[in-house]
Amino acid sequence: MMEVGKFADGDWAYAYMPMQEDREATGFITQVTLHCMSGGGFLESWMSDRRYKSVADESKSGFSEELHEVCDFLGRSAEYGNLWRPGCAVLSKEDIKRRFRGRRHPNFTVHVDSARYTYLFRCGDAPLHDRDIHIFCYKKEALRKHSEEYFRKQEERVKMRKKENEQDKQNEINKKPAAKIVPAVSPKRSGSISWDEYFMGVAALSAMRSKDPHTQVGCCIVGAKNRIASVGYNGLPFGCDDDEYPWNWHSEGLSENETKYPYVVHSELNAILNYRGESLEGAKMYVTMFPCCECAKAIIQSGIKEVIYRDAAYLHSPSGAAATRMFKSAGVSVRRFGGDKRLIF
Repeated sequence: MMEVGKFADGDWAYAYMPMQEDREATGFITQVTLHCMSGGGFLESWMSDRRYKSVADESKSGFSEELHEVCDFLGRSAEYGNLWRPGCAVLSKEDIKRRFRGRRHPNFTVHVDSARYTYLFRCGDAPLHDRDIHIFCYKKEALRKHSEEYFRKQEERVKMRKKENEQDKQNEINKKPAAKIVPAVSPKRSGSISWDEYFMGVAALSAMRSKDPHTQVGCCIVGAKNRIASVGYNGLPFGCDDDEYPWNWHSEGLSENETKYPYVVHSELNAILNYRGESLEGAKMYVTMFPCCECAKAIIQSGIKEVIYRDAAYLHSPSGAAATRMFKSAGVSVRRFGGDKRLIF
C-alpha cells in the first residue's frame, strides 16, 4: 500500500530535505535522477557513491523493483500523471497560476510512502533535457524521527530568539539615556605608521639614492629617544666618479678589478662613517638587506646593539652565516622587519 502527498507549509515531517552530513541519521539509501529526453523516454542515472553500502544491501530485498513500482504508481495518479509526459505542466492550471506564475515546468516536491521507504520526488527544468526528476530514497522510520527532531530544535531556536528579542526591547525601554560627553579636544588621528615602519621607510628611501644597477641597499641608524643618527646607501667613496668605475657582477666572467666589489662601500659602513656624533653605543640599525660579514664587524665595533633587516636574500650565504655567528657572540640582537604591507619601495 502506497500513500502520496504534497508538501504544505506545516508539513515538516516530509518537507525537510536532509543535508549531506545527515544521510546516515536519516536512513538515506540512494538517489536516482531521471532525465526526460526530448525524443521520448527517460534516461536513468543512479548515484554511484560507494560509501553508502546500504544501496547494495537494500537491492537484494527487491528495492530497485519497488522503486519502479513507485514511479508507475505516481504516473497512474490523476494529478501527477503529467510528470512523465514531456511538454505538459505537472500541476493544475490553478496551482500554476497561484504559486508558480505560469511557468511551463514548475519546480515541485511530492512524497510517496511505501511500507518501508519514503521516496521524495523533485522536478525541475533541465538545460539539456525537457526536465529532470530527482528521486531521493530514505528508510521511512529513520527519516521521520530525524525530521521531527530537527524541527523540534528549530522551534526551540525560534522561541529562544523571540524571547531574547523581547528581552532586548524591554531592556531598551528601561535603559536610561546616558549623559552625552563632549570631548574637550578632537581625538588624535588613527592609522599612523609604527617607529619600525618609519625608520625602515627612511632606509628604503635612502636606498633609492644608490647608483648600483643590480642591488640598492639603504640604512638608517637610530639613537636614543628614536632620533635618527645617520643614514647611508651603497655607493662609491667621495671623489670617485660613478660613471668611471664598473658596476659589473662576479658572474659576468670578469677579473676582480673589473667588477664593482673592490670599490663600492656598503650602506651599513657608509652610515657608520657618516655619523658625526660622539658614540653609537646602544644604537639600532635599520637596513633593507641582511648585512655581510664585513659590515657586521663594523656594526659590532661601533657599539650598535640591535639590527633590523628587511630582505633576507643573503642571510644563509657564507657571508651571512659568518655575520650571524659574530652577532650572536657579540650580543647584538637581530630581527627581521615585519612592517605594514603598504610600505612599498
